[in-house]
Amino acid sequence: MQLLVEGNAGINGKNQIGGAVFDQSQIVFFHKPLQKGQMVGSATGGLLGALIGMGIQKMIDKRKEKKGGPEKVIIDSEPFFARWDEGVQKKLAGVEIYTVVPRDHISNIQETFAGFAFSTGAGEHNVKAKIKKKKMREFMMENGYNVPMA
Repeated sequence: MQLLVEGNAGINGKNQIGGAVFDQSQIVFFHKPLQKGQMVGSATGGLLGALIGMGIQKMIDKRKEKKGGPEKVIIDSEPFFARWDEGVQKKLAGVEIYTVVPRDHISNIQETFAGFAFSTGAGEHNVKAKIKKKKMREFMMENGYNVPMA
C-alpha cells in the first residue's frame, strides 16, 4: 500500500511541482517534468499560446533526440514502480527527476505549515500539500515513521 501526495516537492533545496509516494519501507520524492514551451506560451498567449508552445516543445525534444546526450533514468524502470497501484503508476509514468529515501535513512521528520520536511543523510527533502497533510500524518504513523506529535 502506498500514498501518492501531489503538490510541491523539495529535493536537496530545489523546489518544483511534484510530490512524494509514501510506502511502508521508503519515500520517493519526485519532480514532474516542466514543458517550457507550454509555460512560456501560456504566459504570453493564454490557451492558444500554450498549444503553440506545446508544438514548439515537441520540435525541441526531437532535436535533442537526434543530437543524443546523457541517458536519463525514468522511474518506470525501477523495481519498486511495478509494486505500486495502477493509478499511481499512470500518474508518475515518465518522471525523470526523483530520489528514493529508505525509511531507516530518515533521521528527522519536522512538520511545516503546508506539509513535512525530512532530514536524511543525502540532504533535506520536503513535501508541501496542505490538503493532504492529515493523510500524510496518518499514513506515516500507521506505517512506523517517527512523526512528531501535532
